[in-house]
Amino acid sequence: MLNPDRKIATKKGTAINDRQLTLFDFSDFDEAAAAKEKVSRKIDEAAEREKVSRGIFAQNAIKAHEIEADLREIDEAIGDPLAVESFVTVTLKNLLDAQVTTLKKGYRIVTANLSPQLRDLLPAGDTVNVSFQSPTPEGYHYLGRNHPFVEQLCQFIMANTLSRSKYSAARAAIIRTKQVTSKTTLMLFRCRNVIEQVKIGYQIVAEEMLLWGWRGTPQQKEFLDHDLAKKLLNETHAASNLSPQAQASFLQNELKLLSQLDTEFQQVAEQQSKRLVESHQRFSALMDKQQFQVVYPVLPMDLLGIYILLPE
Repeated sequence: MLNPDRKIATKKGTAINDRQLTLFDFSDFDEAAAAKEKVSRKIDEAAEREKVSRGIFAQNAIKAHEIEADLREIDEAIGDPLAVESFVTVTLKNLLDAQVTTLKKGYRIVTANLSPQLRDLLPAGDTVNVSFQSPTPEGYHYLGRNHPFVEQLCQFIMANTLSRSKYSAARAAIIRTKQVTSKTTLMLFRCRNVIEQVKIGYQIVAEEMLLWGWRGTPQQKEFLDHDLAKKLLNETHAASNLSPQAQASFLQNELKLLSQLDTEFQQVAEQQSKRLVESHQRFSALMDKQQFQVVYPVLPMDLLGIYILLPE
């Protein structure tokens, strides 16, 4: 019969009762040692990345407000949450005849009228609640600018617009509105610039959209910059109807004026090139100290849309 008080000697000489829990020493296992070393290495690497990151943004030569302005421009170019929300909801309602209902924390989309290529990118069901904000409310599906549904919707509309198919955006519009007091012409350009890294001669092509325009006639030289043109394009609403014949006449007359603006168009392209290089310089000063220069802007700029606002 076993003695209940008998002691059992462990490997390291520790004595325990056989009624107590048995203790195991894992220090001799190679796997445990390797795992400990891997975890320690990951911690050290994370600490080093944090140190480098803090060092980058602590440089006194870089002004915080300059970087903030560049980041706002990037958000505008690739779509911030408000831009994505406006694009998706307006496109679904006005172009695709989909029912979109505003909810307290987002929207409810009825998917019945959507094509399979779009509907299959959303959760299954006849309706789906979506939100464009993060963190996403419970019960809502998040739609960001990189979501496959948003990307496919954009490609679908752009392809139809360029091919002049159904469900396309307007590349030209003529409306009467109370938002302007004189005839105002807005133009949407695609600007492309070839930019070169000075030291190694590596070239990249930078592409962006630009809104520009003028009030009255080109001879008056009352030109509108991107921000003001964008504000007018987003906020202007039609106040009365124009016949198709009147719209066509106004558009043809405005297109004839474009030949008088070659010098101004070139100046706009060069200004965009200069601004783009300056932006690259600020970011490269933070990261890799590369110097950039514009090799050449691609001229003429591509005219993607023209919109004429007539005073009511």
